[in-house]
Amino acid sequence: MVDPSQEPDARDKTAEPSVSAPSVGAPRWVKVSGLVALVVVLLVVVMLLIPGNHGPGCHLGGQAPLAGVTAVTGPAAGGTG
Repeated sequence: MVDPSQEPDARDKTAEPSVSAPSVGAPRWVKVSGLVALVVVLLVVVMLLIPGNHGPGCHLGGQAPLAGVTAVTGPAAGGTG
């Protein structure tokens, strides 16, 4: 038979609960990932709103490329090879 003096009393406030309380809210990695994604989106929006020469055509030198020509490299382009 079990000795009742050795079992924790249900009314005892110092006894450890046998089941831990469930956590509330999203896990930490979800919160951190969301924060990082939000910062990246905000940086892209700020970059697009700041006046300047950036965008799809900023590296073309002010000219549209010839149709069918993607890149010219080597001495014929005036480079060092």
